[in-house]
Amino acid sequence: MSFRSRSCEALAQLLLIVLPLLVAGCGRSGEIELVTGIRVQTTTIDALANPGFFGDLAIDPIDGQPAVAYYVREPGDLRYAKLEPGTGQWVIEDVDTDGDVGGYPQLEFTQTGRPHIAYYDFTNGRIKYALFNGLEWERQSIPLATETEGFLSMRLDRNDIAHISTIDVGNFNLQYLVYDPQSRALGGLTVDDGTLTSGKGGNINSRMSIELREGQGGLALPVIAYYNASLGVLNLTWMVDNGGALEFVPPRTIDGRLDPNASDVGQWVSTTLSDYVDVNGNAFTDDVVHMSYYDASNADLKYASFRFSTTETVIERVDRDGIVGETSSITIDRQGRPTISYYDSTNNDLKVAFRLPDGRWFDKRVDLKGIVGSFSSIALLPGDGDLGIAYRDSGREALKFSVVSTN
Repeated sequence: MSFRSRSCEALAQLLLIVLPLLVAGCGRSGEIELVTGIRVQTTTIDALANPGFFGDLAIDPIDGQPAVAYYVREPGDLRYAKLEPGTGQWVIEDVDTDGDVGGYPQLEFTQTGRPHIAYYDFTNGRIKYALFNGLEWERQSIPLATETEGFLSMRLDRNDIAHISTIDVGNFNLQYLVYDPQSRALGGLTVDDGTLTSGKGGNINSRMSIELREGQGGLALPVIAYYNASLGVLNLTWMVDNGGALEFVPPRTIDGRLDPNASDVGQWVSTTLSDYVDVNGNAFTDDVVHMSYYDASNADLKYASFRFSTTETVIERVDRDGIVGETSSITIDRQGRPTISYYDSTNNDLKVAFRLPDGRWFDKRVDLKGIVGSFSSIALLPGDGDLGIAYRDSGREALKFSVVSTN
């Protein structure tokens, strides 16, 4: 294990955007709405050996500090970086260097602040799992009967059990796994083999995203959004508890026309959950899943929400200015509204889209120095409600981190 520190103060590039920002479009009376000034502080986390691919950002629940798991291309390693409290320094660790490993890492913290990472082993075509036990990283291989394709998504439940969605490399079927890293017990099932939606096999690929809803007695119920390449659609499925019988509902098409020649939507999907309170004050826990994704047919960024209690679906086009929306990431801001980070392929910039109270979207370029913004991962930071974004700087071959303040 090697440790390297980076001084935020030495590497920080401070961008102050203090002028009021104009929202495109006017109200009925012609007024132009103003958005509060945005401040952006950008730091280079790591620039050693071509890092920053597939970065996944998470917040330590104990000290509130951001951390990133990511793939380093040149040696093919899994690396982990965390901002050290009170020092302004990122502490960097090599988690796994055995072969070509670290693809599509998924970082989660336990309730006691221990990092867990699920990731792909390119050398052996398998999923690996690393956890920090307080002294060192423990690395495990998840014993699957078949190889996986590589893409995966992971969430931990309150008992530190990993819930993972991935793809069977032989059939391109969507798989759901439950893995206990302590006992190494593994269970799983095929969620979508394509027969329920196309009748001709699977071809489920591109990045999927899993979340966990809370059921009766704290039971973790997975929700999976994913791209069906054979149909060119964005699908959603979720587990229900039918009197103790746990099962996934048939895949529901959220966006797309079930014809790859007519539409191609749903790539690079990212999800998050939120509660919902209706007009009568009735509260529904984890009732809304928010999705950001790429519309390849039109090269646009799109957003969809789905309410479990009513099955209401809302689809919105967020940004259509050029080729935009690849490698997006979504979170909920302190006002309870979705916010999306994403890559602008036309201008090679990192952008963020904010949903305004009236339902319109406003987008802002966060970093436009060089070829920046791919593989972004966004999270709400504790305290004042700032947003943290980890992303790759392809021009400088570096991993960067921006703090976006809207106060």
